[in-house]
Amino acid sequence: MKRVHLVVPVAILAGSSAFGQGIFQPSYNQTTSFDGSPAQLEQHPMGITFDGSHYWTCAGGSSGGNRLADFDSGGNYVASYQPGIDFRAVFSVGGNGAQVYGRGFASNDIVRQTSPGVFTTHLTLSGGIPDAQSNVVFDSTGSEYIAHSNGTISRWSLSGSSMGTVALSGYGSMFSEGSYPNNRGVICAGGYYLTYSNGNLSAWDAAGTRVGNTVLNGAGTNFDSHFSFGWGNNMVWVADGLNTTWRGYLIPELLGGYLLSISGQCPGTITVNWNGATPSEQQGIVFGQNQGTTIIPGGPCAGTQLGVQNGVQLVRTIGTGSGSGSVNGTAGTAACRRFLQLVEAGSCNTSNVAQIP
Repeated sequence: MKRVHLVVPVAILAGSSAFGQGIFQPSYNQTTSFDGSPAQLEQHPMGITFDGSHYWTCAGGSSGGNRLADFDSGGNYVASYQPGIDFRAVFSVGGNGAQVYGRGFASNDIVRQTSPGVFTTHLTLSGGIPDAQSNVVFDSTGSEYIAHSNGTISRWSLSGSSMGTVALSGYGSMFSEGSYPNNRGVICAGGYYLTYSNGNLSAWDAAGTRVGNTVLNGAGTNFDSHFSFGWGNNMVWVADGLNTTWRGYLIPELLGGYLLSISGQCPGTITVNWNGATPSEQQGIVFGQNQGTTIIPGGPCAGTQLGVQNGVQLVRTIGTGSGSGSVNGTAGTAACRRFLQLVEAGSCNTSNVAQIP
């Protein structure tokens, strides 16, 4: 690719945020769904996970009646159980782990399923107990337990010892995310803490900085939906309500790979961040006015499909360094709320599409 440095022209567009969509596309459609009604769980859905072959959903509100359900990988109902737990979470390592865990209301204990519908105490969390309503999950690598309460992430080692907290900077400022029960759920994927409120998914890095937000099209926004927020089979899940439809959203940016995010303020100086690139390979920053499809017509990456369209142009070429890094640039007002994508010159790999703030 020819090295060029080009500043995108200027025009005023209102409604920009401090970070735009960041690591995400502006919105995602559901990938799959299934009907949860055959389980006939009691009261409120409290999460979902996957054990490599089956989905498990749980309910809270009290400990009696059907509080756990099993669905096969196609979402077909298998069975319901009465484990005697007022659940606030069900989870597994990476949302795919064979062992299923849970947490009950106001409990310091992590329980583990030993046979379908039967749970025993696995360990007790100490030195910093989650809110009574908080779910508990593993981090992305399965090396910590994580809980969330109103913008504070609590962390524990696998032995249950406190590892301190992380404050989510600016939490509560958007989407009514500080409202209950929106403010007590978290899942982890792709190295991020993820929170959900009123159809909006936010990603936070390890330091508690919001690095992206996106809309989950059609996701539930009621009381039960916010309790149901979960991760399983490489998808974010939200239920429409109790014993209704579960909707799964596969978001490639949470599954690793070649990732782009944008921070800063537009118009003004923005920072293009990347990771997962091929070390030492040249990459181009490509601009487009909209998301869509453009085929590179010539050059070393002829035939490569881009995820941007309309006014597509190469605005800069940079090195990938060790595979992650950042570069600053000036964005004029015509660039605000438009889109960037990275493409590698040798492999022709492309990153996700990110929106300029």
